Amino acid sequence: MDKVLLLLAARAPDTCLVALDTLNDVVQAKVPRGPVLQISLILLDIYHLVRDVQGVEVLSKAQTVLADGLCQHPTMVDSVLSLISENDILFTLSKLEAECLEGTPSNAESALYLLAFFLDWAYHRYPLHRRSMLYRIARYIRLLRMTLVETSPFDARFAAVQSVSAISQIWTMSPTSKSTGPLLLGLTLVLYDMLNDDDDEVRDLAALATASLISFHSEPRSLPKPSVPVLSSHRLASFLITHFTFSSDLQTSALRRLTGTPLQTPLFAVPFVQLLVEYRREDTALFSTEKQNLFLDPTLDAVLWSRVLRASSAHAMPGHVHAQLQAWVIAGLRELIQVAENERDGPLGWTSKPEVFTLGMRVICAADVALRRGDRAVTQDGVQLRKLLGRFVEVGRDVGETHGLWVATAEKVLENSIIQVVRRVREGLVAMQMGLPH
Repeated sequence: MDKVLLLLAARAPDTCLVALDTLNDVVQAKVPRGPVLQISLILLDIYHLVRDVQGVEVLSKAQTVLADGLCQHPTMVDSVLSLISENDILFTLSKLEAECLEGTPSNAESALYLLAFFLDWAYHRYPLHRRSMLYRIARYIRLLRMTLVETSPFDARFAAVQSVSAISQIWTMSPTSKSTGPLLLGLTLVLYDMLNDDDDEVRDLAALATASLISFHSEPRSLPKPSVPVLSSHRLASFLITHFTFSSDLQTSALRRLTGTPLQTPLFAVPFVQLLVEYRREDTALFSTEKQNLFLDPTLDAVLWSRVLRASSAHAMPGHVHAQLQAWVIAGLRELIQVAENERDGPLGWTSKPEVFTLGMRVICAADVALRRGDRAVTQDGVQLRKLLGRFVEVGRDVGETHGLWVATAEKVLENSIIQVVRRVREGLVAMQMGLPH
């Protein structure tokens, strides 16, 4: 049948498309006539079409039919891909990667969906090619990130989450390995972005993939069940804290998300004052541009990533990064204090713009992170941070009537920091007492 499909693709592409639709109906039948092996052979013939066809429309349809067929049954991937030679598997991986980068939108979407099946199977079955598979997984993560930008259409983002949902063996990568840990972290962060996508179809599929990831790294008696995307996001954050607590890559990524720094911009490259001026500027456009993602709350997102940073190891953050964080927080608090002293807030005050409110919460949460980094909390910079927080609470409450949530959060951060310092002083005194001779 593969020769017939190739002949149709070359001479009558429309007829070939109809034939693929008919084969798709056969493959998707819940009770196929005859043994399941026949379905595997049908999908093998469609694979040959994917491998050899040149027509854009036929290739896109064939890739979609093959991908949908491979996810029909838990054993279907092994049944089909075991019939394909190793050289063909590796060739197909390269071809699908090229389609994702250079193909038409429909071809790139179906290729990305299909790529996960071949990559996952090759990673598990070809240990001699493990090094090259790791490079391919890294490129796969980049493809997912390119596809998940907010301006991408729904079909592209849905193809990305379908692709991630097809992964099984790749989830078993060790988070503590130097070679596989960063890759697993990258995929986990991609999953987090999918859980906060604007479309519920993407979020729901991502929640299923999240449950699959966590199940591979959980005790058998505590296997998590699929849950709603919001709860899955918190479970994923706990997974990151548990398995990547000493990862500097997690620290860097979490800091970017906490401070709202894009990937192409160096951390803390944009001064806080510049950000505040930009966000406070009134928009004079005749028609306002709607946010691309209406589901994601950037303020709650910043709070979540600050908790991830607080719970992870203090030694994972390099000293120069911590110094940059402290400098950014100090500059931010000083600017907020100055504005609060000069302008009174209110229902339509200077904190009412969503971007400004989020920026203020970012700097307060970042102050909490900077003050909870072990011994660094009792340094001179830590003392300065606490003074600025105290001044901000005083000015915000008594002078500027600043947003109550800002003031309450800053007060809580200050309170927890003082308790932490007192606890450390007490521990030091107890240690000295135990060391003194009786």
